[in-house]
Amino acid sequence: MKPLPKPQDCDSIQKIRDALDVIDREILQLLGQRKDYVKEIVKFKSSDKEGIIARERKELVMKQRSEWAEE
Repeated sequence: MKPLPKPQDCDSIQKIRDALDVIDREILQLLGQRKDYVKEIVKFKSSDKEGIIARERKELVMKQRSEWAEE
């Protein structure tokens, strides 16, 4: 796959739409991979509700992802 053009280098609405389609497909593929990891992590968690939910990890992930989004 050839690299995407920079947004400012797109000279038509179609080139922008094509680039967005490529990006959206990559996002969905990555979300699918993430889901596979999430499904596998249960093998390593305790069976009690607290072990499955992992509140501390959830809070860390939410805080960290928020910071990443700001960047």
